[in-house]
Amino acid sequence: MDQKEIKEKKSVYLPSTISPETSEALNKKAAETGNRSFIVEKALRAFLGLNELPEIEKQAS
Repeated sequence: MDQKEIKEKKSVYLPSTISPETSEALNKKAAETGNRSFIVEKALRAFLGLNELPEIEKQAS
């Protein structure tokens, strides 16, 4: 899929496996905040293996 196709689509499927507990927590947070982009951000971070709170960990070390 090239960049033009991605821009034309409203959503892109990223295959990723998360635990049922994580899925429930993300759905609960989205329901509380009304912000589904929270789920997308967390799923993308999990898919890419990005650390969620690098600043806090830097301060702790």
